[in-house]
Amino acid sequence: MAKQRILYFDNIKIFLAILVILIHLGNIYGGVGGWYYTEAGRPDSFNSAFFILFFILNKSYGLGLFYMMSGLFTSISLQRKKTGRFLKDRLLRLGVPLLFFTLVLAPLTKSLKSYFVYHKSIDFLAVFKNNIVYFNGDVIGPLWFLELLLIFTLLLIGWHTLFPNTSPISSNGRRYKDFPKTKKIIVFIASLILVTFIVRIWFPFGQVYKPLALELADTPQYIAFFIIGLYLPRTDWLTSIDKRTANKWLIFIATLFALAILIYLAASHFLRFDIKQFIGGFNLFSALFTGWEMTYSVGMNIFILYFFRTYLNKQGRLSSFMSKNVYAAFVFHPLVITLLALLLKDIHLYPMVKYLLVAPIAVFASFGFGHLVRIIPGMNKIL
Repeated sequence: MAKQRILYFDNIKIFLAILVILIHLGNIYGGVGGWYYTEAGRPDSFNSAFFILFFILNKSYGLGLFYMMSGLFTSISLQRKKTGRFLKDRLLRLGVPLLFFTLVLAPLTKSLKSYFVYHKSIDFLAVFKNNIVYFNGDVIGPLWFLELLLIFTLLLIGWHTLFPNTSPISSNGRRYKDFPKTKKIIVFIASLILVTFIVRIWFPFGQVYKPLALELADTPQYIAFFIIGLYLPRTDWLTSIDKRTANKWLIFIATLFALAILIYLAASHFLRFDIKQFIGGFNLFSALFTGWEMTYSVGMNIFILYFFRTYLNKQGRLSSFMSKNVYAAFVFHPLVITLLALLLKDIHLYPMVKYLLVAPIAVFASFGFGHLVRIIPGMNKIL
């Protein structure tokens, strides 16, 4: 069973890493969200709809699933290792890439735009100093995921050290066999909707909490899924999701998928609502979007776990290669895709068409560069 879990979980990690790369490439060509370099020209409705819907439909579930898997592997690792050794490993695997990105990769990636667009020399030191003085989301970039995961890990270690009997990874804890019934899942979703809606009143999408350079809009989802992951070793949930349950949620999320498209079209084109009302604040639109997003996230994650366990619980040469380099691809992809876009900036195509042509190159370039980094002696222990 352990071997099967590793294979399909590794394949999920590959899938989610590719999704992250494609979303960030969409930031470049679609102008959705911020990025180190953007190429989006004057927006038109079709192009905007494609990138906004791609962003919403995939960001809604992907990172929550990432945190659930992180919680699972954190729980297993902490049970097998002494706390000191576990902490050392986590600081090496999470802290070092985070520090390297903040001090080296982020300033370098930001400097590329000056060189390729404005034909100025790369002033790495100036960008570095600016990052330190004006500490914001650009400093950490997509690696905020590692920062938040490191915070979760440190809090878990503190909990496990001070209150070992109540810790999620306690060996004396209760076991849960069968996958939760629909009623319990609905209660979980409702709780998640309520907490997330409240958080978004003060921290809507795009607002960065500067002391940590983190967006807090989705943290309730990440915390919830991380805690679920911590408890997974005590359960048979991963193997007890049956075809009937998966298909039920597939039908439901397909309905939500269609509903998202209809709502977007109605809000932006026919009813002329301000889309910004959906991203936070105390209003009906924010409540509706939060409800849709949390429900879609839970449903997608249930289906993905079943689908990969049932149909993608194996690896060939390519997936094995990508599995080994998935973490390095995640860490270095901001530099890779930004450089790639800048090298191709003089090729003028419709943004969506250019995005679809560049996307496979960006994915393989990120994984290929990650592989080159990992063959440096000692790097495979970190990445």
